[in-house]
Amino acid sequence: MNSNVEFGLSDLAEGPVWARGVFLVALFVLLQFLGYWWYFEAKWAGLEKQTQQEQSLAQSIQTQSQIAARLPEQQRQYHHRLDLIQQAERSLVEADDLPSLLESIHQIGTRHQIIFERITWGARETNQHYLALALDFELRGDFHQIARFAEQVAQLPQLIHFVDFSVSRVSPNSEALYFHVRAYIYQSQLAENLNAD
Repeated sequence: MNSNVEFGLSDLAEGPVWARGVFLVALFVLLQFLGYWWYFEAKWAGLEKQTQQEQSLAQSIQTQSQIAARLPEQQRQYHHRLDLIQQAERSLVEADDLPSLLESIHQIGTRHQIIFERITWGARETNQHYLALALDFELRGDFHQIARFAEQVAQLPQLIHFVDFSVSRVSPNSEALYFHVRAYIYQSQLAENLNAD
């Protein structure tokens, strides 16, 4: 036998029928395999793309559901902050209410037997949202009278902020105290702008 056996298509045509059948079946299987591979490769790429889209949509849905789950709490916080803002706005003094506010402070002082030595307006401080009106009080009374006066002023609906105060005795042997305080009364910038027009 010759070890260098060459086999060609021309030899196949002359060969036995069973060899031609085996070759044709092998060729058919190879072509089927290549066809399926080509067909399913495109389908596999499409499936991977759709799987990635599905994962992306699932993440988006999860993110949106987390946002939706936090929405009631955020609405409660929003309404709470809105209530605080409205309460703060109610505590601002309107320009028309300044005389009545000063009258209320004076009545509280008179009720607690406070003697007002002097009440003067200080400098105005402007902020984006409000106007701070400085008010300097100099008054006399004993410790308990002054404490009750400060407590009653703090209970007024308008915001009055005591920032700087000093206390000294009227005389060395006296129980009467001399009280100097700087307070701020806050007024809405909007109200001030409307009054200027």
